Amino acid sequence: METIHNWRDKLNASLERLELDQDRRHELRQVMESGLEVMERLRQELEQCRQHSRLLEQVLESTSEGIAVSDAKGDIEMCNAAFCSITGHEADTVRGQALKGLNNHHDADSVYQRIFKALDDTGIWGGEVVHKRPDGHEFHQWLSVARMGGGDGRLVWALRDISAIKNSEEKITYLAYHDALTGLPNRRLLSDRLEVAIATASRKNQRLALLFLDLDNFKHVNDGLGHAAGDDLLRETARRLEGRVRDEDTVARLGGDEFVMLLLGIQEPEYAAVVAQRVLDCLAKPFVLRDHELFLSASIGITLFPDDGRDAETLMANADMAMYRAKGAGRNNYKLFTPELNDKVQRRMALEGALRSAIDNQEFLVHYQPKVELDQGRVVGVEALVRWQRPELGLISPGEFIPLAEDTGQIVPIGQWVLEQACRQTKAWHDRGNDGLAVSVNLSPRQFQQKDLVPMVAETLGRTGLDPTCLELEVTESMVMDSVDEAIVTLEELHRLGVQLSMDDFGKGYSNLYYLKRFPMNTLKIDRSFVQDVAVDSDDASIVDTIINMSRGLRLKVIAEGVENREQLSFLRERRCDQIQGFLFSRPLPDDELFNLLASGLRLQ
Repeated sequence: METIHNWRDKLNASLERLELDQDRRHELRQVMESGLEVMERLRQELEQCRQHSRLLEQVLESTSEGIAVSDAKGDIEMCNAAFCSITGHEADTVRGQALKGLNNHHDADSVYQRIFKALDDTGIWGGEVVHKRPDGHEFHQWLSVARMGGGDGRLVWALRDISAIKNSEEKITYLAYHDALTGLPNRRLLSDRLEVAIATASRKNQRLALLFLDLDNFKHVNDGLGHAAGDDLLRETARRLEGRVRDEDTVARLGGDEFVMLLLGIQEPEYAAVVAQRVLDCLAKPFVLRDHELFLSASIGITLFPDDGRDAETLMANADMAMYRAKGAGRNNYKLFTPELNDKVQRRMALEGALRSAIDNQEFLVHYQPKVELDQGRVVGVEALVRWQRPELGLISPGEFIPLAEDTGQIVPIGQWVLEQACRQTKAWHDRGNDGLAVSVNLSPRQFQQKDLVPMVAETLGRTGLDPTCLELEVTESMVMDSVDEAIVTLEELHRLGVQLSMDDFGKGYSNLYYLKRFPMNTLKIDRSFVQDVAVDSDDASIVDTIINMSRGLRLKVIAEGVENREQLSFLRERRCDQIQGFLFSRPLPDDELFNLLASGLRLQ
């Protein structure tokens, strides 16, 4: 660029060539000088702008923050290298793109909608955004956006990668709420979860259990093998404890060798005792640490909400107290805080132990309750009902041991034994002149889920020689509705064996007629709860009447159970119910008494 001095020389030379008087030449020279001064100032300002621009460009390229300028719609016009590095995009592909299109995170659209709304309202926005790069990597960024001062609405975007800060925050938070040695929740997190669990249990009218566990003689491990071995033992203990609870439960380490288990939504106190016993059993297995085989035991105290307390502090104190009772009782056991519950649980555990040997000890009996056909009043079948006769203790209520057998899985061998006895006894009655007498046997939910149920029934019929058409298997609505498609397959396989199928307790469960017509049923059994007040309660009467009419339309036999008086019988006869069973005709009888009843030819009048 030519200098001002060159321009001045050229202009002076031009003035000399003009034929002007001295005053006019002087006037033009003043104008020329003024113009040259303006040009010099402009040149200096332009140079200064160039320097500022180069400086700004250097600043933008050297800063660690990503900077971009976009138009009012968010289409990028320029950006620095840091912006491309942070977002994972090349510079030559960024310009002209909408900024929100560079973020592949699933929430990007909604986030940028909020940003532009804030810009319309206030002209600025700042906040945390999760960004997903083209390679799939996600990170946290702090994004600030502001409108420039000009009237064109341009936007300046400044972003910073804060992943390291977030990771540090998460790590600090994790360490604040978790035990550094085992990774389990610590006392602080347990306290928070316990408070929430108490509030939830109160709202839903549920129980929860707190198990306080202290390892027995743990100090000997530290003293004998060192603290490093003790730490290994605590980590392995934590792993075993977590394997004995459900996902929704919590195992926490309070410190030292003390652990707490929080069990949510339990139905009965016995469940907490079952978990405690599982824990003791799993800890009894040897620990192998640094070439040493160790055996460990624990003392566990159990307390229940709301039975023993309604706040976290009380429950923790009670569980701790119960744990010390367990230690005082010889260690390697558990105690409940409430003595009454402790006695109840101990009785349950004693029953569970006795139940496992009851079949081998021949303590079970089968009683038979007659089913009576209403048209002629004669006995056409019997229902097999199991009874447990304990030596020196007498009969145990089915309501007490059947749920226990179901919980422990013992119902499967018990049910198989009952089926065998019922088929064998019915075949014996046939051989003694009672041809065609049918026997009904209840299937438990666990039995119905067994993969070998159908082969087991077929083998039992084969061994006993009973005609399959004289065996009726009873299932409940809840059992078959739990997994409809699988239930249909099982029922159809049983049906192909030739056995009869009955829907027990009908009306108490789902009563889904769409599925009912898909099940290969022969009989519906009206639940005793409807029969009980059928003569005095119009609602129960309507339900029973509807079931009978529906059964007739589906060509199913219908049986009413729990018939105890003449009023009930009269109602059922008027509605042409097929069969009844109940104390009005006979209680469940031992096999010899049932045979005598059959031999007497007794009929319902």
